[in-house]
Amino acid sequence: MKWVGTAALVACVPFLLFTPWLFGPLAAGVNGLHFSLLGGSSSSPTIASFGVLSVGLILVAAAAFHLERPKLAAAAGAGLLIVALLALLKFSISDPVLLTRLANETDWTQALHPFLNKYFPNTFRKEPGLWNELSFDTLFDRLYSGWYFLALTWYLLPLVAVSILASAVPMIDRRGRLRIIPAPSARWHVSS
Repeated sequence: MKWVGTAALVACVPFLLFTPWLFGPLAAGVNGLHFSLLGGSSSSPTIASFGVLSVGLILVAAAAFHLERPKLAAAAGAGLLIVALLALLKFSISDPVLLTRLANETDWTQALHPFLNKYFPNTFRKEPGLWNELSFDTLFDRLYSGWYFLALTWYLLPLVAVSILASAVPMIDRRGRLRIIPAPSARWHVSS
């Protein structure tokens, strides 16, 4: 049974590396290899990217499940949740060039629709009406606008992380769970 879980986690590796994490309306999305941890996201792949970090944590979780080390697997799952949050924060707050480029592309596609509808009917669909409500004035607005451009791969990451945690935490003995999850376990322990 442990081979199935390990194989499922390893099957996520190419998906996290080569599919878009951020989706732009005109240009190709930013995939996991190009979504840099340190600098701005570029067209050249980098080792210090969110995709490589995610793949490393998934491989650690797969090895931990295979070696029956549930605490290590749980730590890798928690790390994946942190990576997903950091990816959203980095894109929304500290990579304004990429966010501006995607916002401009969306404006350009909105302006292109009347021309396309007149001369090329039924070839392109209109962007959802949500874009008119997006703003970049406050921190919450930037996070909301950044979320708008997230692609399916970003949504896969928390799903994989939660499934790793859901599989690993029940495998940990009761005493180990009390050390890993202190607040909810302490409340349950006091009440029983």
